[in-house]
Amino acid sequence: MKGFAFKCHLGHYVFAIEDIEDSKLSNMTLDPLQNLTIVTYASDDHFPETKMMLYLWRYKYPKIPIIFYSLGLTNSQKSELSKVCLLTVREFDFAKYPPHVKILQNYAFKMAILGEVYKTNEFFYLMDSSLRPFNSSAFLDYIEASYVEKVCKQRMYSYLPIQKELNDRIQFAGGSILVKRSAFSSQIIKWALLCAMTDECISPVGSFRECDFPKGITTCHRYDQSMLNILLYNALQESPDWDKMVLDWPYNDAESVRRENQWNFTLPKEILCI
Repeated sequence: MKGFAFKCHLGHYVFAIEDIEDSKLSNMTLDPLQNLTIVTYASDDHFPETKMMLYLWRYKYPKIPIIFYSLGLTNSQKSELSKVCLLTVREFDFAKYPPHVKILQNYAFKMAILGEVYKTNEFFYLMDSSLRPFNSSAFLDYIEASYVEKVCKQRMYSYLPIQKELNDRIQFAGGSILVKRSAFSSQIIKWALLCAMTDECISPVGSFRECDFPKGITTCHRYDQSMLNILLYNALQESPDWDKMVLDWPYNDAESVRRENQWNFTLPKEILCI
């Protein structure tokens, strides 16, 4: 299969990714949390639910470092977050990327953040600010009740073609991405970055997120989620087995994530280091 060629000038976004060696982390099944970093992001209009998310993850896992990318938070909002223990606030530099990355609704910024963190961190969990940890037996099985072909604009296939027999597979959600540095991860992230930096690939003309599913008709587009599912299915040729791809999660009381918003929330003192 061969899709449209990406522009040569986009190469500098992926050169460093291609040169990254496999993670040197070993014996992760003994304590994977020891090496994990949580990475999240938000714009100012999602600040309230962001605080709830940070509280729950910090309270439950007080020793896991958190990297927070500001997508235009106010100075007072960033100052409030900077008081959270083991949390680093980074201002996302839109100027480093093509103009369409400033449009948050196409989610290209997520792949830019993924690429930046991948260069410096061997093992991290990238997640939306609406995700919450809850006890469950399925930490890694975060699945959308839809299919790849139902939530992907056809124009994306021009850049990222997919084998026909893989197009009707269940689509995995893109709100949380657990990443361990490897040759496999580098290849996926390389192509994800090239697509995200190409407006017509990540956000084909006529794309919108809200879905309605009349039989046989694609009515919506899930941007980064659609892209990652295409890349993963093409690479694996089957439904991903996340436990084998990433790690064997050793806890009986494992974690799952779910979306939840709360609009009035104050960061409690027990998670602050002032």
